[in-house]
Amino acid sequence: MSDNELLLAISDIMDKKLDTRLIPIEENIHEMQSDIRHIKGDIVSMKSDIDDMKTDIVSMKSDIDDMKTDIVSMKSDIDDM
Repeated sequence: MSDNELLLAISDIMDKKLDTRLIPIEENIHEMQSDIRHIKGDIVSMKSDIDDMKTDIVSMKSDIDDMKTDIVSMKSDIDDM
């Protein structure tokens, strides 16, 4: 076997070993990318839910303020009785 043939054989063996080791790593990376896409979608959904909650809280605060005003008015009416 010539030196060139030996070098090609060695190169082929190294390529096969490298591919054997890289394939699982590439699969893990693709899986992680998919997971990250799902997480990003979940975060967008959570942000929307949080914005809705903030709106609801502002509305509740307004309702509570109205109730406080009504209670003060009722107390005044009761005192007048």
